Amino acid sequence: PFIDKGGILMNVGINNRASTINQIFVGVNNIARLVYQSGGGTPAFELPTFTGNNAISGDETQGRIELYESGTLTLYPGTYDFFAVGGGASGVQTGSDGSTYKNAGAGGAGYTKTTTGVSISAKTEFAIVVGAGGTQSGKVLSNSAGGVSSAANNTTASVVVTVNGGVGGYYGANGGAGGSGGGASFTGDGDNASGQPGGTDGGNGGGSVYLYGQAGAGQGTTTRMFGESDTTLYAGGGGGYAPGSGGAGGAGGGGNGGRDGAPNGASGTANTGGGGGAGYRNRSQSGNSGNGGSGIIIVRWNNT
Repeated sequence: PFIDKGGILMNVGINNRASTINQIFVGVNNIARLVYQSGGGTPAFELPTFTGNNAISGDETQGRIELYESGTLTLYPGTYDFFAVGGGASGVQTGSDGSTYKNAGAGGAGYTKTTTGVSISAKTEFAIVVGAGGTQSGKVLSNSAGGVSSAANNTTASVVVTVNGGVGGYYGANGGAGGSGGGASFTGDGDNASGQPGGTDGGNGGGSVYLYGQAGAGQGTTTRMFGESDTTLYAGGGGGYAPGSGGAGGAGGGGNGGRDGAPNGASGTANTGGGGGAGYRNRSQSGNSGNGGSGIIIVRWNNT
């Protein structure tokens, strides 16, 4: 009944006086939602939609959407925060180099980045790219890096957030850099040696000590969602190889490293950006390094 048609000014009688109606709110599930504003004003907030695999938690007042693959995200007027994790890298498969056998370090996790306070005044579509995890490719390093994750406004072509994937582990047993660094692998002789762990929460991987390669460097800042201390941890580095036991993958999705008798490294967890664990290959064992985990983009809103 209170509809602003053709520019007609609407009024309602209060205490025998005609007062102008500027806004009308209706209670829905105990939440006041704006359904009318004079002059055709601001529409009610609507939940985001996405063309790919996703999950929404919360409601119109406060919530978030997690985007697990690339696609098109539609947002409605409001203010949003974006959190992005790049794809984790693989530990490169070890193999022969002439007559010498070399180990490789574990893959670094995807880097993370947060962009806050993105204001949208009209329905807007965003191109979402979720970085793929790097794959091990024998002695070739080119496919081992994790993919870039990004979100860009389709109307203005402006990039809201973009972040790189992790760096692959190297021959010579060095871990790859990333959001959290990959662990180094063992380089000496010793049946009981333990592998170096992957980095966690932006830290370096284990290594840079006697009989191990160099640790992969982490980004040096937290990899928790939106950079906040009480949120989910992402981007754990992969664990390095050692004959006695493989290094543990870093918390936040990193894969464990291989060992003698079980030379395959574990892959990073999907949609965490975790790095792949280092595998081991020599004349008697044929193990592969784990693949990196794919990245993720998370968008949240708060209309309170």
